[in-house]
Amino acid sequence: MPENVQWVRPKALGGIVRFAVEIALGVRDDTEGTAIWQPDPDGALWDTKGLWSGLVPSWVDITPRVLELETNRGRDRWEQQFRVGRCSVLADNQDGVFNVDTPIGVLELRPGRWLRVLGQRTDDGSPWVPLWTGQIDAFQDQYAESATGINSRIISLDFGARFQIDDPPALETPIPAGQVTSDRVSLLLDEAGWPDEAFWRDIDTGGNTMAESTLPQSRWAEMQNAATAEGGAMFISGSGLPTFRNKDWLDDKIAGPVKFTVGQVASNVQILRAVTDWSQQRVYNDVRLARKDGGEIRLTDDDSRALYGPRTYARNDIQCQTDGQLDEIAARILGANRFDRARLEELELVPTSPQGVTDLLGLDLGDKLQVEIRTLGEGQWSYAAEYLVNKIDHVVTASDWTTTIRVDLADFTSPLLPAAFTTAFTEEFDAEDV
Repeated sequence: MPENVQWVRPKALGGIVRFAVEIALGVRDDTEGTAIWQPDPDGALWDTKGLWSGLVPSWVDITPRVLELETNRGRDRWEQQFRVGRCSVLADNQDGVFNVDTPIGVLELRPGRWLRVLGQRTDDGSPWVPLWTGQIDAFQDQYAESATGINSRIISLDFGARFQIDDPPALETPIPAGQVTSDRVSLLLDEAGWPDEAFWRDIDTGGNTMAESTLPQSRWAEMQNAATAEGGAMFISGSGLPTFRNKDWLDDKIAGPVKFTVGQVASNVQILRAVTDWSQQRVYNDVRLARKDGGEIRLTDDDSRALYGPRTYARNDIQCQTDGQLDEIAARILGANRFDRARLEELELVPTSPQGVTDLLGLDLGDKLQVEIRTLGEGQWSYAAEYLVNKIDHVVTASDWTTTIRVDLADFTSPLLPAAFTTAFTEEFDAEDV
């Protein structure tokens, strides 16, 4: 990373954090014929020898031109599948450097090149942290304020988009039942031409097996199907790695330590905005799951049905192999949704100390946080609980940096009890206030 990069250093905390944006325009290798991003002599769009050669891309820094950026990756709720991540970068394009048909367009940019966003705490020699990595999807020219110049909006999608658009015909001969979920993901990556070196993938060993399949959907959809059959997760990491997590992933996170605390008076990370959802719409007490090959499971909760009436959650496309595996997935869904809860949905966060910068830069999907929601002044009350991170959005300008996260309760077994609220609040509340 060039040391002379000045942008972007948000003014908060005296500018001890900075961000950078880079585009891959080759590989760090001088071997003839290994250039990833150049057409081959036969006129093919990509050099087939170099495209997935496993060599590390050579990154070109475009940070001095960047005006603002926004990244997002993740899902809204833990039982959902992961969506393709997105990055939007607004850059100064007054001289046309981001246009291939201008004299200065020497970067030879085009959709498909890799782009990444990194962050760094600058006061203690911390390394750069990859926050988002993917491929450029579109360049969109637009006027700057007062039509004084042209900016370029660079829209990028993570590598899930590459696998999503790859939708070959279904196999003539089905894959037999019994393939382990992680093996299914690895097979799909192989078929998509993704490098098979270990450092290009992050694949947990699966615990469930899959039903017979002809793989009729896109590569990405089939990877997500494997994650659902596992009761795990499939996403693209901040460094761009296809990442598969097995069914023990969230259990390990729940049982493990809190990564950091948010919202307490002494917290290094504070809450600017909190969105809650305490509603009956999130309650399910009759869970029916069916496998594509015909097996079906139904789990109900009598206490929940007595409180709310029958409320059904149903899916008929789970691709795990046995009823026992299906039962395990259904039990998780029922346990997480059988009661109403004071659920936090979304938190907008800012660091208030150097340690807070480190905490937010290091935040990852699945991390467990201790969150306190509190009021100030007379009649103060609060509640606190542990939450798992489902989605991470970073918004960066030259003067500000905020991180917005989507979360779910880490406790899948019981709702928040009234004791979670302070006694000061409950003692002051009586029938005359109704």
